[in-house]
Amino acid sequence: MDAFRNLCGFTAQTEIGLARGSLLRVENARDMRVQVEQGTLWITQEGDTNDVVLERGESFRLDRDGVALLDACGGMPLTLIRLTPAL
Repeated sequence: MDAFRNLCGFTAQTEIGLARGSLLRVENARDMRVQVEQGTLWITQEGDTNDVVLERGESFRLDRDGVALLDACGGMPLTLIRLTPAL
């Protein structure tokens, strides 16, 4: 499992490719925007019973502290996402 930590010094927009079935752990990323450029992404946030599924072109702003798990699911071999940190 890959880990991405949203540290105070992180200010750049980042694109990440996730192979189908891959999981990305994002910590303390409240207000970070996740946008799907290609594929399908399933988002689970710590302390939230509602999961979010995004398709190409859709985005979601993480609204919880703690851990968010981003799971590349669906039929595409690669899910491409863009992470934009809170300003």
